[in-house]
Amino acid sequence: MRYKRVTIVTGAIVLGLTAVVLNVDQLYFMSALLLVLPLVGYLIGRSSLQGLECSRQVTDRVFEDGLVRVELEVRNRSRLPKAFVDVEDVLPHWLQPEAPPHFYLPVLWGGESARFAYSARALKRGCFPIGPVQLQATDPLGVTEYRRRVGEAQEAVVYPTALVAVRGEAMDVHPEVAGLAPRAARIGEGVDFSRIRDYLPGDELRRIHWKATARHDRLQVIDFEHTPATSLTLVVDVARRTDVGLGRESTLEYSVKLAASLAHHTLDNGARVTLALRGRRANGIVTAVRSDHYYDLLELLARAEADGETPAATAVVELARTGTLSEAVVVLTAALDPALVEAAREVVLRQARAIIILMDAHSFVGDGPPSPDDPYNRLATALRGVGAEVHRVRRGDDLTRLVGRIIHGAER
Repeated sequence: MRYKRVTIVTGAIVLGLTAVVLNVDQLYFMSALLLVLPLVGYLIGRSSLQGLECSRQVTDRVFEDGLVRVELEVRNRSRLPKAFVDVEDVLPHWLQPEAPPHFYLPVLWGGESARFAYSARALKRGCFPIGPVQLQATDPLGVTEYRRRVGEAQEAVVYPTALVAVRGEAMDVHPEVAGLAPRAARIGEGVDFSRIRDYLPGDELRRIHWKATARHDRLQVIDFEHTPATSLTLVVDVARRTDVGLGRESTLEYSVKLAASLAHHTLDNGARVTLALRGRRANGIVTAVRSDHYYDLLELLARAEADGETPAATAVVELARTGTLSEAVVVLTAALDPALVEAAREVVLRQARAIIILMDAHSFVGDGPPSPDDPYNRLATALRGVGAEVHRVRRGDDLTRLVGRIIHGAER
């Protein structure tokens, strides 16, 4: 385009000088025409973007590694047609489009609209702005580009994906850890007799009561009352300077992933989950009592950022003193805060289980071995001294095994 402008201006000057030397009226006219054409093209090109509006629809409930579906609608509110317009949506880094969100609009008549759609893969949980839409057009001579942003940016909320709990050994935990799931669901024991009733299709054969079957001359089975699952309070530390690492490999991302997984499995077992965050963008206490409330928890976790002023230990003490703790309290933090010991003591004194998950911040910034005087070991020892269960998580650890250890308990 720069070369075109130089060529037009140079041609107009040459024609003008030649017209002066030769005193030819036609050359004067041609020189003036070359100078006027860019101005006319400017007016046409600029007007080609006027009257255009854009709206966007984004799919709800998108999970990490899933696809965000975006539908764009461009409307021409003016009576004049618009032609040769490029339409491009603006995406953040963590939304990777399947194909470039760039579309060409050859002509759009007055009062009509055009629709475009594309998909982008969510590489990370969070809240990401999409847009506004960038419109671009050129004048008929192709000398100047015209750009205009239309519409407002729209937020795409990406939820963390829950991990499947795997039974087995975990990291740095006491061998006598009891799980949160009902014991009957884990090993087929810990159930109380309820009644004897008629057999129904689908009942397990091992539950048949043979004496009652002989007496009634039809199959009878035993019903049990299952032990209820343990209700859970999750406290995710979102205080400033507690997020260490980059992208998906950071202490906060690990904490959010674990919190979503523990909440999912606890609700699946029929127990209540309370989630507490004390950040600026994500601040509140949400309680879920059924599986369909799970999205309320995910909404808060999706917005979690390390931007708060309240440490996790302070949040736990406040919950304990207001009587809003559950049977088990899980704290996820990367802070080596001595106040965690007092917070765990408050939980234990109220007859609740204190489970502290320490994110090893050192492992998220380097691969070197821990120092001999490891502060994590000192804090873990102090926490266990007041009756807390402690789990230590390093970058690259298998989080599914840790979720399984907490949910199902230690393998005997």
